[in-house]
Amino acid sequence: MSTIIPTSGVTLSGFLAAEISVVALTSLFVLVRLFANFTHHKAFLIDDYLSVFALLLLGALCALYYQIIACLNDPKVNLLYMVRVSTSTYFIAAYSNYFAKTPLLVLYIKLFSAKDWARRTSYAALALGFAGFTATSIAGSLGRPKDAVVDPEYFNELIQQAYGIAVANSCFNLALDLAAFFIPIPIVHELNLPIHKKIGLAFMFVSGLVVGDSAIAIMLGCVPAIRSLYLSVNLAARRPASLVSFKALKPWKALEALDARDALDALDALDALDALDALDALDAPANRRPS
Repeated sequence: MSTIIPTSGVTLSGFLAAEISVVALTSLFVLVRLFANFTHHKAFLIDDYLSVFALLLLGALCALYYQIIACLNDPKVNLLYMVRVSTSTYFIAAYSNYFAKTPLLVLYIKLFSAKDWARRTSYAALALGFAGFTATSIAGSLGRPKDAVVDPEYFNELIQQAYGIAVANSCFNLALDLAAFFIPIPIVHELNLPIHKKIGLAFMFVSGLVVGDSAIAIMLGCVPAIRSLYLSVNLAARRPASLVSFKALKPWKALEALDARDALDALDALDALDALDALDALDAPANRRPS
């Protein structure tokens, strides 16, 4: 079994190491938060529990992503199993994003309780964010087969559906970021502080918005890779004579075994399946189709 992801060149062990680093770094920040709050208040607050819950969701999400990458590296992967795992990621990823932002909004509700507009805006952001992420999770799971045989064409439709879900989740992420980082700005402006301290506080919140939105932009930029990432698995299930066995056959015969649509998809996936040797074989006189 290959341990290299065809479209990225990232090893499975390297992907696991990156996930461990992310979870470890996040755990460190959560532990610092818990220690500081317990030292100051002699008890854990509601936003502390929300931070721990968000950390648990992050760990579960990393485990699901690792399982998906492992499936993509397995030439004998069961498409139905992959669909089930990917469906689980819709819910875990959505609520992981949501509960990662709720501690800050809950903190605003406690700090700015005297400001009606700030408190109501925080409550509205929490409610709308939960409703939005729940809606995208349900939409992503609709039409997912439970025990039927997954048709490759239908599997391809499910992949296309992931585009809209990813964009919708990013929009809800952006809305929560806007609420989280712009709510304090008017309050900072009203504080009796020197102008340079006001600018420093405002810059702190705005810089957080830039970092968050940059991460969302990176995720959106990765969305087009979904099709090429899953295409090798999709083609492998369509025909026995697909690009998985491309090198074992004469290239023109392998393409001849596919219909027009499959042949176009096959050519589109040549880079992902490392079929450069097959292209070289096309130029060889011994493998050219006789006229």
